[in-house]
Amino acid sequence: ARISSLPATCSYFVTVMAVGSVGEGMECSALLSVDRIARDQAGSAPLEGYGQQLPSAVQHLAVVEIQAVGSSDDHARGSTSSACVSWSAPVGAESVALTGYRVTVLHNENECLFTRHVEPSTTRIYLSGFHRGSEYRFLVAGENAQGAGPETYVNFAPATLARDSASNAAHLGSTQTTPGILSDAQQQFRDAMRLQSESGSTSCFSVRLSRAMVFEDSISVFGVASAARELLQPHQMLQIEFEGEEGIDEGGLLREWLCLAVPEGCRTERGFFERLDGASSGHIWPSSVGWQLAPEEAMLVYRLMGRLVGIALRTGNCIGFDIHPFFWRWAFAGRGVALDYFLALRDFDRAQFLQRARLVYSRPQLASALGLDLSSLDAVLPDWQPLTEEEIQALELSWDYDEMVCGASASRVLRPRLPSGEAPVVAPSERHEYLQVWSRQRIIGSVEAQLEGLRGGILEVVPGDFLGHLSPKELEELVVGVGWDVKELLNNMQTFVVCSGSDQRRPQAATLLLRHLGEVLEEFSPSQRESFLRFVTGSPRLPAGGASELRPRFTVQFVQVSEEQLPVAHTCTNALDLPLYSDRETLRTRLLTALRFADEGFGLA
Repeated sequence: ARISSLPATCSYFVTVMAVGSVGEGMECSALLSVDRIARDQAGSAPLEGYGQQLPSAVQHLAVVEIQAVGSSDDHARGSTSSACVSWSAPVGAESVALTGYRVTVLHNENECLFTRHVEPSTTRIYLSGFHRGSEYRFLVAGENAQGAGPETYVNFAPATLARDSASNAAHLGSTQTTPGILSDAQQQFRDAMRLQSESGSTSCFSVRLSRAMVFEDSISVFGVASAARELLQPHQMLQIEFEGEEGIDEGGLLREWLCLAVPEGCRTERGFFERLDGASSGHIWPSSVGWQLAPEEAMLVYRLMGRLVGIALRTGNCIGFDIHPFFWRWAFAGRGVALDYFLALRDFDRAQFLQRARLVYSRPQLASALGLDLSSLDAVLPDWQPLTEEEIQALELSWDYDEMVCGASASRVLRPRLPSGEAPVVAPSERHEYLQVWSRQRIIGSVEAQLEGLRGGILEVVPGDFLGHLSPKELEELVVGVGWDVKELLNNMQTFVVCSGSDQRRPQAATLLLRHLGEVLEEFSPSQRESFLRFVTGSPRLPAGGASELRPRFTVQFVQVSEEQLPVAHTCTNALDLPLYSDRETLRTRLLTALRFADEGFGLA
């Protein structure tokens, strides 16, 4: 667009935003300085080159600490550090005749150490002499004949502990980064999945789904075994589209689809899973109801759920599949590993566990099984006492199991019947074995086929050879993810601020707003924190290894737009665009409003 009749010797901000049917997008601003109006001898047309706009902000500014080659300990690395600063050219750099970049280094946010001008072809420089324990700020701006464009900055704090360079990505308001806690087996598994996907030619398959019918559409695409085998090959890259939405899948929509489809399939109203009342964290378990009513349809669902878990494992996404941890031990612990079914009964049927524990447990043993000390056991179970031998004999325990299936009573024999047709009696020496067998029937017996379907679906996508080195706990973490606290998230966050040379208040405003963001997140309830993480990353939990394992890195970009605008999330890049709100209450109100509307869909901003 051409702009005319601008008075000379003034500066202007030119702001452009996209406007669509659902509202306005993000603003993009550039600083325009008009020093004088130069005309040719006829006094009519401006001379060539005048009226040219300044460059826009540079993109993808980042800084990474460089570790000395061959040295990883603190002594070898010394008291000073080196860094690599990199960026990408501004949008439309060709049209503004870019002449180079201006790189400024500040110490403690306000002490200017030096400014360097580099060629337009240079987008990476190496600097050294940064003292450990100090904080620095790098500001980069594009330049042309009209001057310098808006500055983008990123903070840098040289590591005080030995760590890899990836953990030193810049962040605001912190000097340390929580190190990754992936186990060796988990890292090896991630590497194996990546190598498998990169081997051979890769093809892309686009899947179009309705957000309102996400589970039903997933069944229609991935429920049929033949189609699943074709779509879930290692070289096949899935891209997800939601009907009526403009999202472009760079990984975020795939993650969001998995985090929508899996919980939808686990809803107890569907009859395929039930919520365990005895599990303190609200775990689920396969239900026998759906199986009894329609076994073929139920098997289709369990196979699908397993395939979705397999896709999550292969793509490195955590999906919050809250099945009880006993599933991972049962399905993947390996042959020869003894499982304690009776101890697991605590979460599946607490009343039966406490009743049958009286056969073999003393009070100290029960306290140990429940993870309590004796004084706590006295407070919660003051009347619990083990049975005497006479009381046990009076029970006349036999090797059978009575259960209710869809309202009908059924009896199963746990050992072959006697010639008389009766179940054999449990001998005193067999009581521990009896409790294990009885508990296995209670936990696994009526849903073993469903559990086999889940395991089979996972193995269709990820062969068992890749899972063999993972412990059940490590495998569970890769699928379910791990919890998080605010400090961990903020310490593993990078921030960007777009500011012009004429407004140096924005960095200070961003620093204050980041502190407010931490305070607001600390005040959030656990469900609100999950909603926030889902809003930014597409998943309510962090991947195994914690916040440092988020790929791409969790990013907050502070933008100068109206305070009426809501925060905007980009799940593909784990990024949050946060307007520079003037106070904490405005931030809290706008953020909660954005989280409330987050489930309505994906749009391009």
